[in-house]
Amino acid sequence: MINKAFGVTAWLLSVLLVGLPSLLVPVAHANDTHAQLELAVQEFLLQELATAERTTTLVPPYSQATVSMTLPPAGLPCDNPQLSLPNRQQRFLGRVSVAATCAENPQLVRYLQATIELIGEVVVARQDIATGQLITAELLTTEQMDLSRASQQSVYAVSELIGQVSRRQIRSGQPVQSHMVHQPPVIQRGQIVVIRAEGNGFSVSREGEALENGAIGEAIRIRVGQREIIHARVTGPGQARVQL
Repeated sequence: MINKAFGVTAWLLSVLLVGLPSLLVPVAHANDTHAQLELAVQEFLLQELATAERTTTLVPPYSQATVSMTLPPAGLPCDNPQLSLPNRQQRFLGRVSVAATCAENPQLVRYLQATIELIGEVVVARQDIATGQLITAELLTTEQMDLSRASQQSVYAVSELIGQVSRRQIRSGQPVQSHMVHQPPVIQRGQIVVIRAEGNGFSVSREGEALENGAIGEAIRIRVGQREIIHARVTGPGQARVQL
């Protein structure tokens, strides 16, 4: 009786030991597949990030990039999926979507979520800046931060702000955003300006009175003669242009 019980126990043990590898292999394979997919997505996004940095304005200047992601528990039905960006106009910052398809079944698309963290410098006020104050280099500095926390209107180089005028008070240590400043006017209301009209093969000029202040690049109203009012774009101090 004892031998019989021992034999049954040994038989059950052998069955379990033989079956154990078959139970463990799929788990190990799943872990390997997940790791490979995560690495593939990271490499794909870093390559796309480098391309977008060279060819678009969707990537702010940065010094360090990190890609992290959470894979779906089910994984994908193939080992080497084709990766693409469903929205090429999305910013390469914060949460981004990656489409994954299998060559065997291209109609089946899985969307993976990843997070891109970029570390870079933004311009901040070195000291309080008053409303209407001319911006100089001494008023500004830069600080490193996670750019996903920065506004899309953040400024990344001090040189972009020098010579502009603040629209509002900016506190010391506050990031300076593009909407907080404006170009100083080079034409004042009531000033006599030279208007140049250019067309196909000709150019004429005449004088007029500016009806409003204008910075370079802005369109302003100018009175020509007694009653005629035209719109011209400011090109420099006392200069404006009309494109015919």
